[in-house]
Formats: sequence, structure tokens, C-alpha cells
Amino acid sequence: MDGIQARLEQGGLVKTVQNSTALQSNIVAGKLVAQHWADVNLDLQRKAWEESCLDIANAQEASSVARKNIAESTKAFRKHTDDEKLANWGTLLKSYQAEIDNLTKRSKSAEIRFLDVYKALRDVPDPAQA
Repeated sequence: MDGIQARLEQGGLVKTVQNSTALQSNIVAGKLVAQHWADVNLDLQRKAWEESCLDIANAQEASSVARKNIAESTKAFRKHTDDEKLANWGTLLKSYQAEIDNLTKRSKSAEIRFLDVYKALRDVPDPAQA
């Protein structure tokens, strides 16, 4: 058997078989990676991410406007007499609370979107390693 093995190695047949096996293994790995990426449905994900980006931009703009309004309300509140402050503090407090609620919603939304992206990509193999 050693003589046959030696002759096969001299003829390059063993290396050819090994190279063929490695090539087949790489092809299978490449197909698996491609299937995982197909399961991710990157085009659909991109559309969802674009919508999320628009939502984020709109929320940032609304938050900026709300902060400016709260700052103006706070400045006006400081100029009131003590009696006027007592009468108007609830309105100012509600403005702050509304902005806190909006920021909390934004934070939760960002966390959910991040987790969605993570879940979609966590099991997908790195195509560079295929």
C-alpha cells in the first residue's frame, strides 16, 4: 500500500484530490454564506433602515423645536411675579414632561431598531472568511 501511495503522491494525484476537496469545501461554504445573506434580505432591510432614518431625522427636528420652546417658556416663566409663577408652573412642568416622554420614546425606538439589526445579522457568517 505504501508503494501505491508513494506513486500517487509522485504523480500529484494526492495533491489534486486534496485541492479538489478544499475547493469543494470552499464552494459549499460560499453557498452557505450566500444563503445566510439571502435570508437577511438586505434590500428589504435597507428600505426599513431608510424609513427609520427619516423617522429619526423628523424626531430630531421636532425635539430641537421643543427644546427651543421650552427654553423660551422657561425664560418667560422666570420673569413672572411669584403669584404668576404659582399659577403657571404646571404648564411649564407639563412641557418638560412631554419632552422627557418624547425622548424616552426615541430612546426605546433606537434600542428596538438596533436590536432588530443585530438579530438580522448575528448569525450571518462573515463573507470575507468564506
